Amino acid sequence: MPAAANCAGLATRSVLTLLGLITSTASSVSTDRVAKPAQFAAAGIPHFWRFEPADSVLWTYRLDGDVYRETGRYTDQVDVEEPVPLRFRLADLLA
Repeated sequence: MPAAANCAGLATRSVLTLLGLITSTASSVSTDRVAKPAQFAAAGIPHFWRFEPADSVLWTYRLDGDVYRETGRYTDQVDVEEPVPLRFRLADLLA
């Protein structure tokens, strides 16, 4: 099967990637806010989530053309329908 995308120099072999999820750290936050979304968008990944544990914030985005548009910002209860229905508390992930 041919490589479907090349993000951060790693070829993926999946037919469809629905969601790119990254966890930012103090040393990677600028890359995670600019470079990674651009790479995921270029690969056509329809959804992108960025979690910043230092602030306990999860941002969700949907691909609109060739850029991501914010669809949500969560600090406690996450309740999304796309790319799949999910409900959880951020605190439960950090416990």
